[in-house]
Amino acid sequence: MKVRAFTPADQEAYLAMGRDFYAGEGTLFPITDEKLINTFHRLLAGEPGLRGCILEQDGQVVGYALMVSYWSCEAGGKTVQLEELYLSERVRGRGLGSQFMEWLLREYEGEAKRFRLEVCPRNQRVKKLYERYGFVPLPYEQMVRE
Repeated sequence: MKVRAFTPADQEAYLAMGRDFYAGEGTLFPITDEKLINTFHRLLAGEPGLRGCILEQDGQVVGYALMVSYWSCEAGGKTVQLEELYLSERVRGRGLGSQFMEWLLREYEGEAKRFRLEVCPRNQRVKKLYERYGFVPLPYEQMVRE
């Protein structure tokens, strides 16, 4: 699997995958195309702390990942949060999620003190993937204000 940065030519593929991601088991709430498009443009503009990657297999776009980096006093350094990891249904179960997780941990080795992510309770398959890479539940309640 190849992991590369987003390019302007990826907009339609990202929008289609983002729509599928937000309609599936990976999220609790749907979002609008406007938010997806804004995220895409912020990625291309170099929004500080935001990184997006396109995932390819045999020259075909098969997924994407969004990461956010920030300082955490609690962790004593940089935290990398995996905001979204999406793989096309046609390639799920082929080890690409594991390949991405290995890439992620190598990519930030020596730089990140902590990795974070969120998992929806109904998405047990991906939860097992993350557990294989040492992720454990935190005893925090999440709160949000929008």
